[in-house]
Amino acid sequence: MTRRYSPGRVLAWLVLLAFLALTIVPFYWMIRTAITPAADIYTDSTSIVPAHPTMINFWRVLGLVDARTARAAGGSGAQINFVRYTLNSIVYSALIAGVQTFCCAMAGYAFARLRFPGRDLVFGIIIAALMVPPIFTLLPNFTLVKSLGAIDTFFGMVAPSLLMTPFAVFFLRQFFLSIPREVEEAAIIDGAGRWGVFWRVVAPMSAGRSSPSRSPLRCGRGRTSCGRCSSAAGSRPGCSPWPSGCSTSSPPTPSRTGRGSWPPPRCPSCRSSPCSSSWASGLCSP
Repeated sequence: MTRRYSPGRVLAWLVLLAFLALTIVPFYWMIRTAITPAADIYTDSTSIVPAHPTMINFWRVLGLVDARTARAAGGSGAQINFVRYTLNSIVYSALIAGVQTFCCAMAGYAFARLRFPGRDLVFGIIIAALMVPPIFTLLPNFTLVKSLGAIDTFFGMVAPSLLMTPFAVFFLRQFFLSIPREVEEAAIIDGAGRWGVFWRVVAPMSAGRSSPSRSPLRCGRGRTSCGRCSSAAGSRPGCSPWPSGCSTSSPPTPSRTGRGSWPPPRCPSCRSSPCSSSWASGLCSP
């Protein structure tokens, strides 16, 4: 059976091809210009394919040619330390990404869970900072870095954006609000402080896991031989009763603060799941 193409379908394909060309042509022209000698860029600017393709421009960027060859190819002859520049970019990006994520995560958790005077006011100021274009803070940051004597230094490059950005604090705060409070309360019952809850519970759950079964506190049917859920939690989907061999009568070892130890004692049978009276009262174990 011959498939018929309606005029509307043909028109739709033509529109898609036009948008595809608009997307691909700039990339092709960039590659075409990169392999064109400097002398031919203006004299042969209309040809689709360069008349004298060369890779000298790439060798110049990588610093693999001497000054005389670079000047002959149309460059200034300046030496480029490509490896050093690449290393600087990697260190700069990794340092800012790591420190900023850590600090913004702590700030976002504080705004989401802790109660302190002026919390909403401070968060409102951070939200208002989202409306300030970054170009407006460029000159003040430059003046500040200059007054610190950090011009042309690595510290001067990373200092303005090292600790936080308003969007990251707002984004992480909204994510932490979606985490059930019962998960954190379960850890607090077994002796975890605020830092323990953030570092051992909330932070791992926020590490990009797309599946709920990968969260650090979960009901784990089939995860271990001892199980992950108490008998009281057996009514939840995927939760099995607390297995035999787990002691549900011995409470966690008291700490100096009067609260249970963290993590709680492990199962004497399989040594895999924490096993205590508080966990047996209806809370899933980590």
